[in-house]
Amino acid sequence: MPENQNYYIIEHGIRLTGMPAWKQVLSQQEMWQVTTLLSHLDKLPPQVSDKWKAIAVAAPNSESPQAGPGNDTQAKATMRS
Repeated sequence: MPENQNYYIIEHGIRLTGMPAWKQVLSQQEMWQVTTLLSHLDKLPPQVSDKWKAIAVAAPNSESPQAGPGNDTQAKATMRS
């Protein structure tokens, strides 16, 4: 999928699918960073890919009270490190 379409989906979400809109949570620059990451996930070096997978597995699930768009401080800190 072209990056501009991924960006639109990240910004506006997909209605009735569980994919939320992130425009109220992330800045425009952060949404482009997520877009770029998604576009290059298959090209990440193995070490980076393994770390990314470990972070994703360790992330709180959607049933956790601390998960969700309103509580993204830990996720942003993790992504920046």
